Amino acid sequence: MQAELWNWIEGRTLSVHTKFAMKTVMLTGHRVSVVVQAKWDHINLATRVWTVPRRENTDKATSGAMKSGREFMSTLPEPFIEELCKIRVNSPFLFPSPTTQGHVTPNATLKAFKRYDDKITNHGFRNSVVTWGRSVGYPDYSMDFYIDHSLHGLNKSYRREDLSNQCAKITKQLYCYLSGADVQNNQK
Repeated sequence: MQAELWNWIEGRTLSVHTKFAMKTVMLTGHRVSVVVQAKWDHINLATRVWTVPRRENTDKATSGAMKSGREFMSTLPEPFIEELCKIRVNSPFLFPSPTTQGHVTPNATLKAFKRYDDKITNHGFRNSVVTWGRSVGYPDYSMDFYIDHSLHGLNKSYRREDLSNQCAKITKQLYCYLSGADVQNNQK
């Protein structure tokens, strides 16, 4: 995961929704199925909180929900939300398909990423986000929570605090790294 890729995406001839889905995968570390199936009614534009709905562990048919089964809330950076709102069209999906009534497909983002580097996978960004987090000093349990990995061992037993504020900080700092933006001081 590199800031160069973020900039490379801008120069490509892709649908604007595919580009933004790719950036969302890079920023959030969420599974690509969660990202491409995100809906506008999952985002509170006033607070910038994206709430990925929870899925019962026995409910394998519901797509677009977190694999862990828990609801996941992430505060997205203000400039990111502003750009997202600029590309909004009449669709329930944040990233509607340019050719169907559904959403951008995981394969569309994968093909686009492979134009940059044929070794890239959608899922690989999850590891990249964790690696970046370690490099800037976030503990592994925070990064595991951020990308929706289940906590294990002592972390499962003792890390019961609400990590949503930590996730908001991670998202903002990662956005600054990827985009080169300075949102540290001008964000609500």
